[in-house]
Amino acid sequence: MTYRYAFTADSRECWLDSPEPNRPFHNMLFNRSYFTMIDHTGCGAGRYLKAHAKGWYTSNIIKGERILYVRDDESGQFFSVGFWPTYRKLQSFRCGAGLGYQIIENQTLDLKVTWRIFVPAGDDPLEVWDVRVADASRRPRKVSLFTYGEMHCDGTDSYTGSLSRIARFYPQVNGVMVWQGSQTFEEIDFPLHNGFITADRPAVGADPNMRVFIGLRRTVINPLAVETGRCNGRHASMQTATISLHVPMQVQAGGQEDTRFLVGACFDEQTIRQRREKYLGGNLDGCAIFDALAADRAGMMANIQLRTPDASIDHMINVWAKQQIHFGATWCRWGWFGYRDIVQQTQGVLTQDAGLARAALLKSAAHQYNDGFALRGYNPIDPMRYADSAQWMISAVTEYIKETGDLAMAREVVPYFDGGQDSVYGHLLKAMERLHTDRGAHGLCLIFFGDWNDSLTAAGRKGKGESVWLSMAFCRDAILMAELAEQLGKAEDAKRMRAWHAEMAENLNKHAWDGQWYLCALDDDGKPIGSAGNEEGKIFLNMQSWAQLGKVADDGRFNTAWAACQKHLDSGWGLTLNWPTYTKPQANIGRLAYLRPGICENGSVYTHGNAFMFLALLERGQADEAWAVWQGVHPGNPKRPVANPPLVFVNGYFGPDNDIEVGRAEHMWVTGSAAWMFMAVVEFMLGLRRTYAGLVIRPCLPSSWEGAAITRVYRGSTYRVTMTKPKGKVGVKVKAITVDGKAHPVNEPLPMDGREHEVKVAVEG
Repeated sequence: MTYRYAFTADSRECWLDSPEPNRPFHNMLFNRSYFTMIDHTGCGAGRYLKAHAKGWYTSNIIKGERILYVRDDESGQFFSVGFWPTYRKLQSFRCGAGLGYQIIENQTLDLKVTWRIFVPAGDDPLEVWDVRVADASRRPRKVSLFTYGEMHCDGTDSYTGSLSRIARFYPQVNGVMVWQGSQTFEEIDFPLHNGFITADRPAVGADPNMRVFIGLRRTVINPLAVETGRCNGRHASMQTATISLHVPMQVQAGGQEDTRFLVGACFDEQTIRQRREKYLGGNLDGCAIFDALAADRAGMMANIQLRTPDASIDHMINVWAKQQIHFGATWCRWGWFGYRDIVQQTQGVLTQDAGLARAALLKSAAHQYNDGFALRGYNPIDPMRYADSAQWMISAVTEYIKETGDLAMAREVVPYFDGGQDSVYGHLLKAMERLHTDRGAHGLCLIFFGDWNDSLTAAGRKGKGESVWLSMAFCRDAILMAELAEQLGKAEDAKRMRAWHAEMAENLNKHAWDGQWYLCALDDDGKPIGSAGNEEGKIFLNMQSWAQLGKVADDGRFNTAWAACQKHLDSGWGLTLNWPTYTKPQANIGRLAYLRPGICENGSVYTHGNAFMFLALLERGQADEAWAVWQGVHPGNPKRPVANPPLVFVNGYFGPDNDIEVGRAEHMWVTGSAAWMFMAVVEFMLGLRRTYAGLVIRPCLPSSWEGAAITRVYRGSTYRVTMTKPKGKVGVKVKAITVDGKAHPVNEPLPMDGREHEVKVAVEG
């Protein structure tokens, strides 16, 4: 089946015109207590999470599928609005992903049904379903809506939870409540551990028992209740609980009828009554709650808006990368908080919500040990010794201070995970000291069980293997720490950091240069990984980009390494992470050598790795090469062998050596690359670069562009910047700047006075 994706003019919705794309069309709906990753059929787990002293409690409100059945009561025929699972021949279908909502439109049996699902702004753990049924036959219709979805509400995901689960229809709240009959959740401070569904129209029946609703030996394709047109009202006791309601409606010829359902977490009937009172007003034509969600997202988008000659950048940077980063800074990876994952997303969310960023950074600092090491993750607690966790804080904290001017944050006292406390600056300093202490025979940072590449699990099992990438990241961190130390008046620390940078850069160039590119690692026995002498995995991407980001390589070495990347790693639609891919186990490599070729870290077109190279090339002023990296890896690239949803960055794409589906996207919504891509475009391509002193302009524009425009809110001032340059030439040097019509020194920060300013920038070719 052919299909296509299309953005609306303002980029805030992306529409799919078919129910059967080759890849689920996922959207992330979320607030501060609830999220669901929903696809074009309505499927996707819905989770309520609540923080407590030692982590998070999770309640699976919806296990995985939402199904809305529509039954023509006169003929007995029915269909599912999401097309799946009934797959009834349809007249039309489309699905629209919006900012915090998903719209599914399906016309079948001359009934046009619109189903809008959204999670309201704020922290109420629920989702709202708006449903409109319109007649397209020009005759009166009697219609029944049947809802379906498994609801666990288990809180602790325990075996006991399934044995004590009860689900009943409560007519006094016109809905089903699922609750635990024996577990005392109050003792673990998880008050909203039950779940519910309710409707604004009277339900004439309910089957909270999945076995009764579906019927013996049947499936969701042909559930008995829908087929017969009635529910039996049986409650569930231990059996699988479902959010099954039967709501009838009469639709006039050519007319339409609306209804609304609420699905979410609750404590008791009183909670459901409160939710009904707050959320059951409004429909698709007007709803204060939905308008509040739209206003919340509009506010999130407003601080940075750009206009370039390329729609792919405008779609992503103006709207969807921000939504993706905001989700990442709120819920990380589906509610699992990996240390480095949340810290990188925090770095990206600075321009949208600096308060959220600050809180996340302080929480991350509190999951660092006294010795400078940090947890691998803190939901769940993961102490596995990966070497890179704590160092990500250095970039994020320094970017936060440059964005906000909040230098006091560096002095704020935060506890260590194993006791004691220190300033944020002290936490960062201990991270550096830990890396400087944990070095191997060649003076490079030890890798332990992995660095950025967490599939490189065997290079340092004996505690001797060394990471080239981490050593380069150490170099970048040393530069950032030196600058921060100077801001804090700590001259000796700054001097020490610069000396450490020089020492590590020398060690890298002495021991990690392979002749045409930089190595990936040295294993426990000192043998190189990522060398031309290796049979597989000869060259890795990240060490070549971080040689620039850490200011390790001179021009000659970087250009040689970049040429090798173009020769060996360029798929034509993005750079692969390594080459050749691993095809057989290798004892000194670990999990990486066991992955199927072309997936994840083994030769995929990994978006994170491309983001690092994109930034490295922009830093060097190589605008056209950087532009080629963006064009290759952005999600809507039409040259990719498989069409993927164009609205969010993915973890990666199956590489050229994959044996199943070259170009297929893997892991949507949860990659840290969104934050890096966003920063690279705004700060280094458009060149509105934050510094401790303020905002300076240092663009790096491709030769095919004649200019660009960007509106940027920074420390209370608003800058409306227009850039022009000669077409056909790369634009990396600012010729002149005017602010409100007056000349402004090209190397000085823009004025910060809380006002709006018109800024004109002439860029030389």
